[in-house]
Amino acid sequence: MTTGGHHALHIDLRRCTHRSHRLRLIGRLSSCRRQTAHTGGRIRDSAWDGKTIPPDSVCSNFGGKDVSPALKVSNIPTGANAIIIQFNDRDYGPLSNNGGHGTIGYWVSGGGSATLPSVKGFSAEMPAGAFIEARSYGQGAYRSPGYLAPCSGGRGHAYEAVVKAVYKAKSPNEESRLLAETTLLLGRF
Repeated sequence: MTTGGHHALHIDLRRCTHRSHRLRLIGRLSSCRRQTAHTGGRIRDSAWDGKTIPPDSVCSNFGGKDVSPALKVSNIPTGANAIIIQFNDRDYGPLSNNGGHGTIGYWVSGGGSATLPSVKGFSAEMPAGAFIEARSYGQGAYRSPGYLAPCSGGRGHAYEAVVKAVYKAKSPNEESRLLAETTLLLGRF
């Protein structure tokens, strides 16, 4: 499967073991048992091997095109209406968790699978059905209104995507709920 010229990574969501939790800021909730994507996901594009970030996918500060991976998510729980992805640099403290490299959301229908298109870094423009849940924590030359592509300058930092299936409240009378979560190691740069 290709999206925007790139093959999609495949992620298989597993149900969390908790009862529903209230979400005030989805980007900061991490109460589910974390599962690595290799338990149910497979990478369909050899450029995204889970070891090295493809050169064209790093930030433009280091010669890349500032593009996130396209993702194929399966086993989306019934009741989910959004997939929230927190991008992190595990090796750089200020950007290592809670969507340090940005938190992007996608509207979905639960109980099946969805292909989530790539998003452009350093941009507030999103593809149809996508939205910025929270901007990256980057500052100065690394400040981005949404997604910040891997930008360590080739220091071998590990990058991950925390993928969350949620019911995102549509009115003030509802509560958002985390339904499933998994973590995918994207690779090193």
